[in-house]
Amino acid sequence: MRIQPKRDSRIAVSELCANGSDACAPVNQRRGNAMTERMEAGECNSERHKQRAQFLLLQVFNQRSLPPRAPRPEGPEETYWRVLNSWGLELPARELIDTLKFMRYRRNSLIHLSKVPSLSYQNLASQLGSILNAFWTIVKMEIDFGIPATTPLNERETLDFLKLLRVIIQRLDTHFATIIDERGLVQAEARRLC
Repeated sequence: MRIQPKRDSRIAVSELCANGSDACAPVNQRRGNAMTERMEAGECNSERHKQRAQFLLLQVFNQRSLPPRAPRPEGPEETYWRVLNSWGLELPARELIDTLKFMRYRRNSLIHLSKVPSLSYQNLASQLGSILNAFWTIVKMEIDFGIPATTPLNERETLDFLKLLRVIIQRLDTHFATIIDERGLVQAEARRLC
């Protein structure tokens, strides 16, 4: 037997505001502020109240700090760049992001068995191929970023992509670790709201 929780107005407001619409932002802002004030006043003694307060703060933080969606679909590397930029944080080398984008286009052409590269892949290779080749001269590899290849990877190319992926992840992780607040983004936003 499954027990259904009682519905009250607080749950209804949460459900209405869960869709992330801007109309609910003031409601969530007030709820988040009220919960913060109750926590500071010591009114929220139970663990459940504290967890609920943290959830509301996170909900308010997410609605206020995440940038609007891009007008067209973008890859995860572009979303990462856009979010860091919208938060006003120091950005990593653009070539790292563009290399990930190249790798994603290369992977997509292989997975979808494309005979010709997509227009986006062709544009990336023609516009940024020489820049990426110059950026990665330190790494000895057979990959030419100026050619939007759709043929299967040979063994050397596969190893080169894996090596590049390792280097990019290390650089992005190191960069991200240097820009994150020690106490975390949620705690920083909670302090800012108080």
